[in-house]
Amino acid sequence: MIELGGRNASQNGINFPYFHGQDQLKAQFDFNDTVPPLMADPALSTGSDDHATLVSDVILSKHPVYRGVAPDADLYLASGGNSRWLLLGATDWLSREYGVHIFNHSTTSLSQQPAWDIDWLTTHLDTLHIIAAGNSAQYDSPVRGHALSYNGLTVGGIYWDKQTRWNASTFETQNTGRNKPDLIASATIGNGPSSEPRLYMYGTSFAAPHAVGVAALLASEGLTVGTGEPRNRMAQRAIMMNSARKRFINAYNELDATFSVIKDYGPTAGFLESGAPVSHDSDYLIGRNLRVGASSTLDDATDDWTPSAWSTDASGVLSVVAPLDDELGTGMLDAHRALIQHQGGHQEHDGVNSSGVSAIGWHRGSLAGVSDPDRFTFAPRLDPRSFITATLVWEIETVEENVEGGTVGVVDYQDQYRWGELPNFELSIFRGDDLVAESIGTLDTVEHLHIPVDGGGEDYSLVVDLLGQEQDVRNYAIAWWASAHLAGDYNNNGQVEQGDLDLVLQNWGIDTESNGIPAAWISSLPTGLVDQAELDSVLTNWGSTSAPNFRGLYVPEPVVLVVFAPALAVLRRAAAQ
Repeated sequence: MIELGGRNASQNGINFPYFHGQDQLKAQFDFNDTVPPLMADPALSTGSDDHATLVSDVILSKHPVYRGVAPDADLYLASGGNSRWLLLGATDWLSREYGVHIFNHSTTSLSQQPAWDIDWLTTHLDTLHIIAAGNSAQYDSPVRGHALSYNGLTVGGIYWDKQTRWNASTFETQNTGRNKPDLIASATIGNGPSSEPRLYMYGTSFAAPHAVGVAALLASEGLTVGTGEPRNRMAQRAIMMNSARKRFINAYNELDATFSVIKDYGPTAGFLESGAPVSHDSDYLIGRNLRVGASSTLDDATDDWTPSAWSTDASGVLSVVAPLDDELGTGMLDAHRALIQHQGGHQEHDGVNSSGVSAIGWHRGSLAGVSDPDRFTFAPRLDPRSFITATLVWEIETVEENVEGGTVGVVDYQDQYRWGELPNFELSIFRGDDLVAESIGTLDTVEHLHIPVDGGGEDYSLVVDLLGQEQDVRNYAIAWWASAHLAGDYNNNGQVEQGDLDLVLQNWGIDTESNGIPAAWISSLPTGLVDQAELDSVLTNWGSTSAPNFRGLYVPEPVVLVVFAPALAVLRRAAAQ
């Protein structure tokens, strides 16, 4: 981790009495007064700092209760003055000499520094940068500086008890047409019970390291960064953004009765305050209804997840031109769902694999402007009234402009950077040959769609296209999440159980084509006579569930805070390719 901005060198270390991840803290460097390129390790830091301790604990803590997201990750701390040369020099040195390729920026001190520094470091050093959105929303301050990165991941903060945007968490941008943050995470950290020495702070400084911890977990599963496959870092972004939750609960895990009843069969189980179980994410918040012939440009804050600018035509085709919610990005970071998303596996498009893709998966790809689009057809029938969620990401190239004879490709203190051409990708969802929805923004490096499945759930596909005959080959990554139809689940609750048996028996002998189904039931009983075939389907699949899981691995659901102080955490996760 790197501590920036006004802290004396004697105050920059980890506060060990409160820190629960000592074994994974590998080194603490003082980059104060250094300029790149470095030729040797800087001096070791001394002293301690509460902010650095809590940012580190979000990732590393091995406290038996207040456990970090990735307690086996390796962490490096670097301190120094408030300078872009600390960012550039420390990133360059730690990536080259120590194999650090995942960086956490929990700092607003670089808010005046250009975002293209981050974007150049991403593409030239093969690094993933995760950046706190900032804590100035109450002053109507937009997202600024390096948090405007195209190639990084900007994280906003939420309340621990409401799971809506923390009122100080910075969002939106000024005069760019883009939306930030990319997603949100808990902005609260308390690293121990009141009976022990502990610290509490609030801020997006503590939201960002939740995402860094998830990136480390993904690296431990093989999706490593800095190993020669540049699309891995894009896949990390796509997986974290796509698996984010749009359904929220309150402090007591109570589902809000006003939320949509459309299901996505997420894996996050909980219990109502009364003790009644919530077996799956049956209440999933879609925000405003996407009505035929309607349009929306969000100009005010709302707790509902909704694309920031969208419209539908007379046939109901959804066109999204600003795919992120203005406050929530794609939703709330979920470590468990991210691991399930990755577990779905890298899958090929129809041009390579004619058998189709599974309901959950991801892909690293490349297209040129003259290429045919890549199509991903779902092999299974999708569950009616569930969702398709898909996220496409790519990167902008950054041009290095050396001043006074610096070395091209090497981080020199004379370096200046500028953005090159922004590739124009589009993401579409089709049902057969019919367009259902499209995300066609032109101002950012992300497209995102979240739509309900219609009809019987057959013949859905995703299409990725790169526009422009002038485009060279461009890399991209896409992740998708849908729910395959579960045979025997006639009451659509994500599992085959007593309710399905009751539904079949109470409607035994009814011809659903002529008589319909009693209004009290919301069912997916097939058209025709309810008879032995439906009973056999229930009994054969008894106990099955459509809620995916991650092979029993314990993954803590992050609940953590924001402080108006800076810190840049640098993470290295030792993992095999």
